[in-house]
Amino acid sequence: MADKGSSSTLKPLFITTGLLAVSTVMVVSYLTFSPSSEAPDTAIHNNQNASTPSAAVSSSTNASALPTELKNGITESQLLAMLPKAAADDDTAVQDRQPLTLWQAGQKSPLVEPGELRVEQVIANPDYLEQLEVGRKVEFVIPHTGESVAGEIAGQDLTNNGITTYDLKLNDNNPLTGGHAVRGKISTDFVVVTDSGNYTISINNKTGAGQVIDDRDLHIYRKHPDAIPVATGTPPKPTS
Repeated sequence: MADKGSSSTLKPLFITTGLLAVSTVMVVSYLTFSPSSEAPDTAIHNNQNASTPSAAVSSSTNASALPTELKNGITESQLLAMLPKAAADDDTAVQDRQPLTLWQAGQKSPLVEPGELRVEQVIANPDYLEQLEVGRKVEFVIPHTGESVAGEIAGQDLTNNGITTYDLKLNDNNPLTGGHAVRGKISTDFVVVTDSGNYTISINNKTGAGQVIDDRDLHIYRKHPDAIPVATGTPPKPTS
């Protein structure tokens, strides 16, 4: 009788232990193979930010840091391909795109002696010089004075020899300022009138290296007056 009682007492224990084991396996399986409850929020967040380049960079950078339960056996390369990508620049209206920085001040030129031409160095992104088009906002700096200038491309014309010219409106279309750009095969040249003066800029299309000259410094080459002398005095009377 003692053995039968002992066997009856152990049966509920075995059943309880078995149920606990099955429950544990189910919980572990759910945590391992089911998507995290945060997955929908993450997907929504990525989709909302997909329209900006920074969102695509951030998504790609953080792909390897995603929890294992979000990958569900997908390889990292497949996951990166599935992540939202930034919208192409062409899908954004020209006037809404980021302003193009035409050039930045380079190394400061040393002081020149009297009678020498002062030339300041600038550096440009060659890719930006290929994105000039009507409506695109632009910005640049005058290295001589540190003046920051902003504007937009207001006109464009293509010549027969493949040279493209652009009209620039500057400083909120201030009529006392403005400029022109000529893009050729070797260089892109600008002539701009800003609040501080008139400047000529020439930038190499391949390297982005450029030079800026203040028009007032060109006086060293002006050996003769620009005006044409006009004779003064009483004009001779016509003879009859």
